[in-house]
Amino acid sequence: MNSPTQLVDPTGQNSEVTCDDSSNVCTVKVRSQIIRDPKSEDQVAAANDFQRSSENYWNSRTAMGPNGETIKFDVKFKQVNPGAEDKTKDALTVVEGAGRSNVIMTLNANDPAARPDRGTIYTQDSTNNPSGMEGVAPHETGHLIGLRDMYYNGEVVPYVPGANGNIMRYAQPGNSAGTAFTALKPNGNNVVVHINVTPTPPVP
Repeated sequence: MNSPTQLVDPTGQNSEVTCDDSSNVCTVKVRSQIIRDPKSEDQVAAANDFQRSSENYWNSRTAMGPNGETIKFDVKFKQVNPGAEDKTKDALTVVEGAGRSNVIMTLNANDPAARPDRGTIYTQDSTNNPSGMEGVAPHETGHLIGLRDMYYNGEVVPYVPGANGNIMRYAQPGNSAGTAFTALKPNGNNVVVHINVTPTPPVP
């Protein structure tokens, strides 16, 4: 974990990256599931909100790699009923009540066959994020791509809505995805890497 870069998802369970050498464009493809009870209006609303907010954010973004490559995103969620999910793929489960939506990232560099990520979407957000699901959903989807949180443990993250802020730090829909991504193409097997920065707590 002290290395400046970490491989993200070499198995392609979280995100698959393909690069077109002729156009110098790389596409990050994410396919995940949202498990919700179709009989619960609150769960369906939360699932729809999460899917719309995440897909709208990521599919309208581009980032630049270290060698000038343009990185685009192709993010899609499939909503499924409880018990109908594909257990070999990433899945987020909607639950009733208040809480902090989260994704548990299971990938690690020592276990290339790590199991899929799992997460929880709450019908009521308790983070006090002023943008609500508009910011929460793309932030949590960043974890499915393989990105770590960019705030330190226990920090009350300030509200920074502009493009100079990182979505993995401030979780606002106007934040940038560009600071988090690079792309490498070793031997034609494309992987995504990210700069592994641990934010330093402010000096009192």
